Amino acid sequence: MKNFLAIVTLLLISVFSYAGQAKALADPPRYGIDVIQVGGIGSYTLTKDAFYLEERGYLNPPENYVQTQFNTPGDLMWVSCKGGYNVESATSTTDNEFTIDPINGVGVTIEDKLKNSITVICTTAPVNYASSSPVTNNVVNSASSSPVTNNMRTNWLEILGIIIFIIILGSFWENLKRKKTIKNSLK
Repeated sequence: MKNFLAIVTLLLISVFSYAGQAKALADPPRYGIDVIQVGGIGSYTLTKDAFYLEERGYLNPPENYVQTQFNTPGDLMWVSCKGGYNVESATSTTDNEFTIDPINGVGVTIEDKLKNSITVICTTAPVNYASSSPVTNNVVNSASSSPVTNNMRTNWLEILGIIIFIIILGSFWENLKRKKTIKNSLK
């Protein structure tokens, strides 16, 4: 019986460890993007990060969550979310002008200064872009009123089913051991 409990304990730890990994690997319903372009007009040098909004941590690799492109003269940079996500809002800490386009993402006007930055919030929720027109301030929020739901991919009923299956399998195994012991003692 001690072996059975040890095996069940190890299996339960494995199942819950897997559940934690599944949550960590799941794409969040919302995430943020930071893109910093350095060198001003004509420079294509940039850094980009994607990060969780509801918890601490970065989404790696950022290339899976942030797409960037420049026009030929390098005075306009487009920043877009991963496929399946919409731009919810954008801000520029360096006061760059930008526009939100439902197809291309956020178009940031690159100025002739050392640093140009944009922060974009991406969401899987539908976004109403009717109120998003080209702006010259550094904050634009969409008119989306739909609540964001957490589509965590860990299905707790599935995990419960696995636990019950493990317990039933363990009980069956213990019964087989008892029958074998009884047969051996009768010989």
